[in-house]
Amino acid sequence: MRCVRAGFLVAAISVTLLSLPSTAKQAKDHRPSGLAHAEWAATGGHGWDRIAAVIIEGTIIEGGVPGKFDKTIDLRTGNSRMLQETGPMRAVTGYDGVTWNAANGIVNSVDLPPLVQDARSQAFVDRAGWRSETGFTISKAEPSNHAEVVHYVPVGGSEVEVTFDLTDHLVRQVVIQTEDGPLTITYSDWRRIGKVSFSFRRVETSNTGETTTFEVKRVRPQSKLPPDSLARPARSPHGRLVSVEGARIPFRYAGWHILVPARVNDVLADLVFDTGAANYFSPAWSEQFGLKVSGGVNLSGVGESSTAGGYALAKKISIGSAELSDELVIVGPVPWDARPGKSELAGSAGFEFLAEFRTTIDYPAQTISFTELGPPAPNDSGTTVPFYSDGHSIYIDAEVDGYHGLFRLDTGDGGTVTLFAAFAKRNDLYQGAGENVISGAGVGGEIRSRKITLSNFKLAGTDFSELPANLSQNKAGSFGSRTLAGSLGGGVLRCYRITFDYPARFLTFQAAPEHLRDCVKVH
Repeated sequence: MRCVRAGFLVAAISVTLLSLPSTAKQAKDHRPSGLAHAEWAATGGHGWDRIAAVIIEGTIIEGGVPGKFDKTIDLRTGNSRMLQETGPMRAVTGYDGVTWNAANGIVNSVDLPPLVQDARSQAFVDRAGWRSETGFTISKAEPSNHAEVVHYVPVGGSEVEVTFDLTDHLVRQVVIQTEDGPLTITYSDWRRIGKVSFSFRRVETSNTGETTTFEVKRVRPQSKLPPDSLARPARSPHGRLVSVEGARIPFRYAGWHILVPARVNDVLADLVFDTGAANYFSPAWSEQFGLKVSGGVNLSGVGESSTAGGYALAKKISIGSAELSDELVIVGPVPWDARPGKSELAGSAGFEFLAEFRTTIDYPAQTISFTELGPPAPNDSGTTVPFYSDGHSIYIDAEVDGYHGLFRLDTGDGGTVTLFAAFAKRNDLYQGAGENVISGAGVGGEIRSRKITLSNFKLAGTDFSELPANLSQNKAGSFGSRTLAGSLGGGVLRCYRITFDYPARFLTFQAAPEHLRDCVKVH
């Protein structure tokens, strides 16, 4: 089950430039163009003409714990780079036309199409794009409590709702209609910085209730962007194969979850091998591993709410002879009794191993094998499928009753296929009655679903008929997606031998006909 939506992704802070109320003038033009011009004038007007970028430093409060952030924003393009530190966590994220994140020595691009749209809209907010005359359309404008709400749609982006205060001309609130639901951003504590003004306090609230607060301590306007200030860091591998022996590890099932024997700081424990999760351990087992937990992180996942956790550094995490060193891990609640002595299941691992090694999950043989990254070995069999990433999880194309969509490939999902409600409604699929069930649980709560049977499902060149499945009823969290088609769990992935090549962004599916006959119903 996908444990953490954000992984080591950190929230962005936008440059909404605000004037002090005492210097504002009354806006007379309530048209969207007039509102944007009044806001531009109130926030300094031509004072911004010679400011190409800003560097912002301050405190970020996430998971109820304060940390530090330092963000550089190019005001002409919305491109950015941010360093966040909390406890032992030091992660860098940015936008250079594509969102990227860097943690544990891994630098990964976020190329999942709906998140690409969301990133364009975040860049639009970062550069206060409503002040431009081009680059967006306006879907509507409406009055709201002494304010006007203008709905902008940046080119190639998600809708952005900007609330302009009609008294002081300031932007009071921005709502980005993201893939995960509305992200609401409010602004306060306006201060003058030279000839312009800036909001020194900003609060972000997600659709699952996660709250992130930015308290700005220092703003440094820049007339010229410093060289390499927005550059991605270099990749710094943390993984190695200790030996060729032990590179293939047998696993066992819990339902259709994959359980692997692992060692964390040389302490033996079982982990769920979850392609949708980062290194993630329960608080009780983190003590057993000798981990020191500090810092704070918002955690959301499959359910409709959120919780909080912390970070720790593990000296070593190994599965067979595949070893990760000096790894940042997340410590947070798990949906089972994970106390040592009650359960040997300590948490999950997945993304970091997939990113550091070419990984093959052979469901029929019940083994996982790891090899060094490099040119892929020639393979005359199997179906190669490209994939997208949201920063850590994997998404591939599949087909339901003739309708294509992007499905999250999640070995931590114990079901077969779960359709997401918006995709099913949009294509008028399985809208009739079905038994209501709780089909799973994880960080953020339960997955509310209806039992359905897919007439035809096609994955990696294989047709499945009369496939038992679920239709999610969740309105928020990763199973409440607005545009994605669904989730692929172990109940259908078990039909394949799957090789993951993360740097090359493709998977290879191999299915033996004799195994498929015993797997699920197949044409």
